[in-house]
Amino acid sequence: MVFWLLVWQIAAWAVGNHILLAGPLDAAMALAAGIITPAFWAAVGFSFARILAGFAIAFALALILGTASWKSALFRDVLHPLVTFMKSVPVVCIIVLLLVWTGAANVSVIAVALMVFPPVYFSYLEGLRQTSDDMRQMLSVFGVRAGWRVRYYYLSAVMPYVTSASKVVVGIAWKSGVAAEVIGIPTGSIGAGIYSAKIGLSTADLFAWTFAVVALSALCEKLFLKLLDFIASKSASLPRADGDAQETASAPTASIVFSNASFGYGGEPVICDFTKTFEAGRRYCLMGPSGSGKSTLMDLMCGFAEPTTGSVERPDKLSRDFQEDRLIPTLNAWGNVALVCPSLPNHERGLLKFDLDELLGEDSSKLAIEACSGGMKRKVALVRALAAPGDALLLDEPFAGLDDVSKTDVIALINRHLRNRTLIVATHDRNDPTYLNAELVRVP
Repeated sequence: MVFWLLVWQIAAWAVGNHILLAGPLDAAMALAAGIITPAFWAAVGFSFARILAGFAIAFALALILGTASWKSALFRDVLHPLVTFMKSVPVVCIIVLLLVWTGAANVSVIAVALMVFPPVYFSYLEGLRQTSDDMRQMLSVFGVRAGWRVRYYYLSAVMPYVTSASKVVVGIAWKSGVAAEVIGIPTGSIGAGIYSAKIGLSTADLFAWTFAVVALSALCEKLFLKLLDFIASKSASLPRADGDAQETASAPTASIVFSNASFGYGGEPVICDFTKTFEAGRRYCLMGPSGSGKSTLMDLMCGFAEPTTGSVERPDKLSRDFQEDRLIPTLNAWGNVALVCPSLPNHERGLLKFDLDELLGEDSSKLAIEACSGGMKRKVALVRALAAPGDALLLDEPFAGLDDVSKTDVIALINRHLRNRTLIVATHDRNDPTYLNAELVRVP
């Protein structure tokens, strides 16, 4: 920076004409003279308020319309040509049209909104599109409250995209806002000051205003990114319990009943005329070769799919450990467990946290998910399933990747925290029904 300022100053001396090229010293003196005047700060306030308003409008619309586009492909397809046009049209054309339609006073508000909206909209929409059906299923089966889904999953998913776009759009907001003011010349604005400097051939004043705009843009960018960092930090804070809740584990009230249920994918049958009653409070092991339909049966139990023929009766609340970990990366090990059991009594939460530390290693419940090995993640996911309320606990190959010692510890953990819930475990190990004192169910 110092090098280029020196080059600029030498060039100004070489030209020797303050009208053609004022040096950085002249510009700094002009800026210092302007800063001490009330008119300077009034112009800054005028422009800042309108640029901020346009920026806020653009962000709000991007979040609202981006969410709607994510939810509805039809809405997205209808909106896409308009947003693409807004992204491509020259800002000068927009400003001239706005001057004809709205006048000069608030043209910068609309110009900023139109320039900022497309990049924020597309970035936010891309972040939402990166969220997975698997994670949404996990949040659904555990009954995670809507506000927590947004805070702990969706917010963490979209924030990198929004932050990346914000590093660009803050500068765009100031450039388009000031450009609109230079063309429209609303009284008492930064743009009017720049226009006056041009008319008066005061290159030093022109550079002074330019310095002010660059400094304001950089300051706004820094403050806004700090705000986004603060918001993002909320997605990493631990979910809180609902006080000293007293939810008790009553006896299961409903069995899981399959009546001639069939289901397949792409016309290929997976489950055919399956009939079985999984009685409330009992233990079962589903056993069969890979692809035989064990996970599909669990999907039907959870309501992720409905049988093409026959029927499935299921309890209102189920808890499930999936084959994939499906952990939220911004929460630590214990945070992923706490997310699903806000109403669990504090003493039971304490026992689960103690057991999680025992499984992972001392104080390991505070570990970030990225720092956990594959086996540790499996254990976190299992403790999460045990912590969640429900009449039945579904475990899809919970011992995969665990050594014999870890498996023994995990089975002991299941026995401690199962209470009187129905247990259904999908497994390949012929010894698991004995270890779990469970009835063997062959699939198919």
